[in-house]
Amino acid sequence: MGDRGGDVPVTGPLEIRTRKARTILLPMVPAMYISVMTYRYPGYERILSVIGASMAGLAVLSVLLTRWRLQRQGCVLRIDDSGITVVGKRTVGWDEIRVVRVVQRSAVTAVVPVPREGVDLPLLDLSLFRARSAQRAARAVRRWGSPLVLVLRALDADEARITAAIRQFGHGVPVVEGPDRVTELPGVG
Repeated sequence: MGDRGGDVPVTGPLEIRTRKARTILLPMVPAMYISVMTYRYPGYERILSVIGASMAGLAVLSVLLTRWRLQRQGCVLRIDDSGITVVGKRTVGWDEIRVVRVVQRSAVTAVVPVPREGVDLPLLDLSLFRARSAQRAARAVRRWGSPLVLVLRALDADEARITAAIRQFGHGVPVVEGPDRVTELPGVG
């Protein structure tokens, strides 16, 4: 196995997993509390509270199952001499990547490999529901300039670790900071 997380420099292939989210269920706690507390009241409020509690319970269950599936999957991305491999998809060779941008928007920082003209990159899909991945990929291209977007808050490796691995294995693919707006990327917009 390669390196995971930790301090720079990278000593082998970088294998990246999803970050363990400890606070993902916190927004659902108030909804469950309100549903349970309103259950005490007779009539329609009780029916609404049962419906609300059931919906909140299903939401919690779906989030837990998705997190379990992603954690069980293990490595979701690998950066090595061959290129960038999205597990379950093809390996993107370094010759297919024009530039790697580190883009920050609001509170979201992402490492975005921008493909060469005519190259289609795979989608790194860490979403709750896997339907409509083609639409999700098109939205990622409009927003970030590529369907292969490494959103740092979702992954267990930080910006320094990922960019160090790309610089080490990337066969001269440039890694640049910014721009904040995708329209400033050459060939995008």
